[in-house]
Amino acid sequence: MAIAAARTKVCTPQSGGLTSIWLTDEANVTSFTLTSTAYSANTLGAGAWYKFEFSQDLAEFRETGTREGNAYSNLQEIEFNFAGMNQVDRDHIEDIIESSHCGIVAVIKDSDGVKWTVGYSEAQGVERPLKLTSDTTLTGKGMTDGKGSTLILSTTTNEKARTYTGSDPT
Repeated sequence: MAIAAARTKVCTPQSGGLTSIWLTDEANVTSFTLTSTAYSANTLGAGAWYKFEFSQDLAEFRETGTREGNAYSNLQEIEFNFAGMNQVDRDHIEDIIESSHCGIVAVIKDSDGVKWTVGYSEAQGVERPLKLTSDTTLTGKGMTDGKGSTLILSTTTNEKARTYTGSDPT
C-alpha cells in the first residue's frame, strides 16, 4: 500500500494523558469488529473488562515504530501509576502480574475521549498481547515525595494501535 490520501491540519483539542483503561485477559477475547480502519465492537467468549481510572496526569500510551530492512516493528506501551500505597492496589498489581503470563488486551481512553485498542491487532489477533514489563513501587524519601506504584504494560506488533469507536467495554 502506498500513500493514498492528503492530511489536513487538525484543529481540535489534543490533550495528553489517559483517563481510563479497560483490561481483560487475552484468553477472554474472541474478536474485535473492524469497520473501515477502526474497531467498532468487541466480543468476549468469557470473562469481563475491568476498568481502571487514574488521577490526572498519571497514565499515558506510547508507540515507537522502527524499520529494519523491510520489516516494521511497533513497540506499544501503557504506563500508569497507582498513587499511594494500599492493599487494594497491591492486589490489582498481583492480578496484572498473574494475567501477564498469557497476556492482556486493553482498550484505553485518552484525555480527548478517543479510545484505542492495544494488545490486539488485525495481523496477530491476540497472539501478541500486552504483558507487564515493569513494576516499580516507591515510598518516597521526604514528606512531600509522592508514593505509589508505576506499571508498564507493553507489546511489540507490526501495526499501529487502532481506534475503538464502540461503547465503553463491560
